[in-house]
Amino acid sequence: MVKVWAFIIGILIIIFIAVSSMLLFQDDTGTPINPNTEETICNCQEDSYNCSDFSDQIDAQSCYDSCLEQTGIDIHQLDKDGEGLACESLS
Repeated sequence: MVKVWAFIIGILIIIFIAVSSMLLFQDDTGTPINPNTEETICNCQEDSYNCSDFSDQIDAQSCYDSCLEQTGIDIHQLDKDGEGLACESLS
């Protein structure tokens, strides 16, 4: 009888750990967060940035590169001449 209870308690502990882990790796909206990825540099889901939103060309380039890698396009239109350099005016 003691072995059965020990087994049940062990299963409950495993379930508790699994549920806790799932909740721990979610943001405020419930979207899963992958702890092995880098922090998102900028929003690449819609055109939401202009060059004036960045403090320097390096930050703009980081956003441009990140979104280009994720979406395959210059979603924010930060590279006006298509040469691969974002917000050259900030240089």
